[in-house]
Amino acid sequence: MLMNNNKNGITLVELVISVFISGIVVFIVMFFWLFVFKHTLFQKNKNIFYVQTEQTFSLIVNEIRKSIKVIRLDTNYIRFINAKNNDTVEYFFSSDTLWKNKTPLQLPLEETKIKCFYIDAQKINTDFLEKANDSLFLLLNITLCAEYRAKIQSKLKNTVKIKYQPEDIFYPNYEKN
Repeated sequence: MLMNNNKNGITLVELVISVFISGIVVFIVMFFWLFVFKHTLFQKNKNIFYVQTEQTFSLIVNEIRKSIKVIRLDTNYIRFINAKNNDTVEYFFSSDTLWKNKTPLQLPLEETKIKCFYIDAQKINTDFLEKANDSLFLLLNITLCAEYRAKIQSKLKNTVKIKYQPEDIFYPNYEKN
């Protein structure tokens, strides 16, 4: 009979069991690492989406706010003379695309779409200004909606006060309101 004097070694069964257990541990660690990595990347892109949407909207609103004169205004369209009085700027929304001077305006983050852009004008009741033949003001309620990966939506609203003369007729639906 043969005696095994190797008391310090491991058997094949022990080796297979230890490889199996270490494989399970590695799988669990990798699963949690990928889970955390995926959600961290998603949250980072979500924050970038919100920041870029707010920056784009702020640029549009400030450009309108600083404009010298609004030439034409409609629900999804605005054309105005910029603050430097050397160019007209035009924003137009159609079919999930916001156009600036006939160029599509895109947010830098991929898979981001602008879903809506509309302007609602309200006249400020200033009868004393009309009698003084001074300028009147319109409040423009501007709304921009964006969407990232069809999961996250952002809806931004801002109100801009613009000056106009009573003879300016640039908003076709204004007189009906």
